[in-house]
Amino acid sequence: MKQRNGAGSKRLVEATHRFIRSEQKLLEVLFSRRILRKADCEHFAKDLDLSASKKRSSDVFGSAIAINKKLMGVLAGSKSGARGVKASAIDVLYEMSRVVQTIEEPSEALREMLVQMREGIPFENATLFVTERATGKLEAVATVGEPIDLIGHVKFERGRGFSSWVAQQRKPVLLNDLHRDGGTDAPSVRSFLSVPIVLQGESMGVINLSHSRPEAFDEESQKLLSLMGHQIAGVVNRVILRREMERLQTTDDITTLYNKRHFDKSLDAEIEKAKRYGHKLSVLVLDIDNFKALSERHGQPVGNEVLSDFGKLLKKFARGTDCVARYSGE
Repeated sequence: MKQRNGAGSKRLVEATHRFIRSEQKLLEVLFSRRILRKADCEHFAKDLDLSASKKRSSDVFGSAIAINKKLMGVLAGSKSGARGVKASAIDVLYEMSRVVQTIEEPSEALREMLVQMREGIPFENATLFVTERATGKLEAVATVGEPIDLIGHVKFERGRGFSSWVAQQRKPVLLNDLHRDGGTDAPSVRSFLSVPIVLQGESMGVINLSHSRPEAFDEESQKLLSLMGHQIAGVVNRVILRREMERLQTTDDITTLYNKRHFDKSLDAEIEKAKRYGHKLSVLVLDIDNFKALSERHGQPVGNEVLSDFGKLLKKFARGTDCVARYSGE
């Protein structure tokens, strides 16, 4: 049975399109907040439409970076007159745009963007969570101060903690005095603000802020954090896209087990380690009986389902140090 090809490329195209949509959504928000003029938005929208016609994801990202440069110029010109938005908000958005332009590593860019957010919303601790597309769970990818979340002992659909609830409900939460409202498992936290990052209906992550002073955040803080979240969404999508690309390079699309390339690399490393330390090394090869006949009789989708279930079973009983891979065929 031949391994399925093309699914990874399709997901890559979908991810780049989500990236473009995040830029389009940012333009809409900046226009609604009267930061950008209609003519500016129309100009940037045409550039985005042009970037959408690119065939390679690298070309798409290159176009997005060029657009971001132009956007920085507009924001810089707006700093002297905010047209209805606080100057501090303009400053922060400008600096966040600069970070996107100057820092190539997404994880570093996200942390620096959190640092810049402090200029617009004073906080003591901030944590940015990103949704793992494969599992739907949240993972902290950037922190300023101490990692912050609430009710970490409570389990939700997307994981543990308040951030998981916010990601699931896709609603911001503002708590102004946790001691007065019933206490918290983090005694130094009096004010807590959590905002979901949502792009085209997809929950991409959550931003949590905290302060030891009560009433540290208000509704304006919540609105500004939501606006900053749109700016962050593009970078978050780059993080998710990069992880998806890395995962596709090492895992089999159907079984979600490691692929042949990763197995060969791991086996070479384990052989060298066994030689150096005199350890024993075991390799177990499994084959599904009559799998070809099953696929021919019931079709490839059924065969893929069998492989997927078998992969889950192997991962369930594998030890943490085991490398379980689909080497070829079934």
